Amino acid sequence: MNVVTVWLAIDASDEDNGAMRVMPATQFAGDVDYDDVDLTVNTFPKEISKQFLNEAQAVTLCLQPNHASLHTAALFHGSEPNRSQRRRCGYTMRFMSTEVKYNTEAGFYHQIYLARGKDIAGNVYGDPDKPRQDLIEARLARVRRGH
Repeated sequence: MNVVTVWLAIDASDEDNGAMRVMPATQFAGDVDYDDVDLTVNTFPKEISKQFLNEAQAVTLCLQPNHASLHTAALFHGSEPNRSQRRRCGYTMRFMSTEVKYNTEAGFYHQIYLARGKDIAGNVYGDPDKPRQDLIEARLARVRRGH
């Protein structure tokens, strides 16, 4: 989990439109269980099991356009649905060491690229000149379903 995520706000992000929420210090929790969820209402097919979550500890990260949040991938994080009429758009960038092995068994949602250095972990990297058609089609199918 030697990964850092940068979420750059394109639009304002607040409680009404589903800003990201984090549970402080949970990056030290170690391995936790995940449950399958309904993909018609969720972005990813799994979420941390409820037994590991304490909503009273959650902190909402409200951001203005061009502001960013950074967090380790191990930090418990997520967002509620956008209940407003406003868009909540952000640009997500993830950075990981070349020593990190991307876990494709958990689901191949992302294509990864080697920005610099030499791969040590044995990852399969995307070719920016050749987008993966299966990922494009999966994303289009979700858009057509309204998600």
